[in-house]
Amino acid sequence: MLLSLDRELRIAYVLGDIFNLSGEEAAEVLEIDPATYRKRLSRARVRLHDFLRGWCGVFDEANPCRCAGQVECAVERGLLAADDLFLLRQLTGPTNAELNRATDEVTSLMHVAEVMRGPSTWLAPGSMVKALRELVDSQRLELFRS
Repeated sequence: MLLSLDRELRIAYVLGDIFNLSGEEAAEVLEIDPATYRKRLSRARVRLHDFLRGWCGVFDEANPCRCAGQVECAVERGLLAADDLFLLRQLTGPTNAELNRATDEVTSLMHVAEVMRGPSTWLAPGSMVKALRELVDSQRLELFRS
């Protein structure tokens, strides 16, 4: 689902909710105003939460979606607008290899985040900001690509 968000919202979400950076720290990594960062994070959270709350059967058993084949059917029945599928880039699902790669990336990011949230003496804040900025700019991870 993270890959369904545009790059700006996706990075804001990863920095805020996976790396647990403050608004000021994340804004410094992205070289933007803290208010701009907070707005992006808020939008990402709202989009993901609204989708989950209204459709995801894992989030709420009363919801209709069990993922496979649900989007196309919902569009055909008029439950979803085909031109407003911000959480979907294509109607075909990801391959197992794509899902495994994405899972590995998120797991790796969470491990890095755990280390970075450790004692502040391990990594100077300036070094952390620089390292995160380089990671975001490198486009090595699918999550940070356009």
